[in-house]
Amino acid sequence: MRRGIAELNGQGEVAGGVVILRSGKNARDVITAVRDKLETLKASLPEGVEIVTTYDRSQLIDRAIDNLSSKLLEEFIVVAIVCALFLWHVRSALVAIISLPLGLCIAFIVMHFQGLNANIMSLGGIAIAVGAMVDAAIVMIENAHKRLEEWDHQHPGEQIDNATRWKVITDALRGSGTRVVHLAC
Repeated sequence: MRRGIAELNGQGEVAGGVVILRSGKNARDVITAVRDKLETLKASLPEGVEIVTTYDRSQLIDRAIDNLSSKLLEEFIVVAIVCALFLWHVRSALVAIISLPLGLCIAFIVMHFQGLNANIMSLGGIAIAVGAMVDAAIVMIENAHKRLEEWDHQHPGEQIDNATRWKVITDALRGSGTRVVHLAC
């Protein structure tokens, strides 16, 4: 006669339990604490009774973090190659390469101070935001190059000094920056 409503792998009745994560808690820390507690409980279980974990989110979280890390590295490399190929200017590629990790670090610092965890949703949002950051960096770099070329055509034979170069670049960034912000919103 059956006495329970659940079974595991067709091997008889089982009792089930679910660990529910509280809002704002770190899933990896909670999973580690639950594993430690289950290990201490195993010693006190009667013979023939065992605790079997059927679903563990830590593997999903670890795979998501590994996947995001590898995709970000690939994206950095592709951005560097694209900028170097199309602009023929390595320093411009460095702008995009440096702005991406810097933006990610700032995002994680802000998340830390706001008490937010790097869960799957926030990592997915960061992955999407990286694409927007790459696009914005490339648009701004191209606009700066275009404005510098226009200055060269308007002032043939003149050598641009650093103050003028910075003025042309900041004007270009100011102009394209507002468009990039409007496109991102």
